[in-house]
Amino acid sequence: MTFSQVPGSPSFRSAATNAIAVIPLLSSNKNGNIATTNSAKSFRDLFGAFDRYCQSVQKTNAFMDDKELMLIVPNASLTRPGDWRYDNTPFKFFHWGHGCQRLLIFDGRPEFSRLAHDRVINHALTRDWIDFCPSRRTAAVIGVLNMRDCKDQATLHRAEEELRNFAARYSAPSYEVHAHGRGNTRDKVVQRLYVFDSFDENCQGVDLNKTKFDTNMLAFPPSDESHSEMMDLHLNVVVNDLAVAIFQEVRTSRQHKTCQTEIWKYI
Repeated sequence: MTFSQVPGSPSFRSAATNAIAVIPLLSSNKNGNIATTNSAKSFRDLFGAFDRYCQSVQKTNAFMDDKELMLIVPNASLTRPGDWRYDNTPFKFFHWGHGCQRLLIFDGRPEFSRLAHDRVINHALTRDWIDFCPSRRTAAVIGVLNMRDCKDQATLHRAEEELRNFAARYSAPSYEVHAHGRGNTRDKVVQRLYVFDSFDENCQGVDLNKTKFDTNMLAFPPSDESHSEMMDLHLNVVVNDLAVAIFQEVRTSRQHKTCQTEIWKYI
């Protein structure tokens, strides 16, 4: 029996995932201590909501540990992007009623997570293998921000910059040797800013419409137990939006490669 030469010997099942880094913004702590910011609490509440999503969709507790979990999103539950046409995209032979997306959600802080460390710092396990193991590429970066941590507009802008910096770090570095006709540009990840407590009276001095960048921002309902049902309904929409956005990014980054179009015919 011969074993895979790819580090970690990944199986097809474990490799067939879209990895998504989730980061509590304005909560950096270089000392390895647990941050006590409101955004860090919202980060933990979001992971709890993701766990409930797994239980409702998969009828099982999907936590692998306290830093990672797998979301199974049936393609049949997604809404086809309105600007897509099957006859002019690499997905024209793809049936939305079949299959699912497997979204691996993980703590995106390299000082707290091995997956984050390997993607951000140890590029030998990411850049050199992303064509063979797509799961080594990070598909999306989510920043979690609680508005109670925003004292003023400048603090909001600092959170946006932190999200952009993490997205740049998670975008796959340029190839040293071009592969599959790819240029030397970096892959871009899908970015989302999840905002909590935006309706709190003490946060009304910060205008979310006046962002520094063109940030894709989504407001969340309160995450306390009394609002858990509302949170779970909102999360269904959010997860589907993220899954479709990843599909669109795959289409955008590969539509110019005819060889990739031929490959998609057989998926």
